[in-house]
Amino acid sequence: MNVAPVANSSSDPEAPASFVAGASGSAPFGWFELLFLSFTNLTSVGLSDILPVLPNARSVVMIEQVVGLMYVALVISRVVALQASRARAEVARLSREAE
Repeated sequence: MNVAPVANSSSDPEAPASFVAGASGSAPFGWFELLFLSFTNLTSVGLSDILPVLPNARSVVMIEQVVGLMYVALVISRVVALQASRARAEVARLSREAE
């Protein structure tokens, strides 16, 4: 695995080598590559094409991973709550019709 440090002026001008390329070349990361990193972290895929190196970058990536996990949990719990509400309404309707 070729891990080459990459200048990343688009994400943090104070720390230009915050991220490194996992296996791809050594071109600077643009907006789209950083959006890809963010998307893979929020969806918990974590492809490791771009790796955080500095502590600040690692902190941001960890926060994104936790937010992505909480979002998935929130969506699943909302769907379950809607299904439970629908089932209760159906049971109430059936019990009224039976009377």
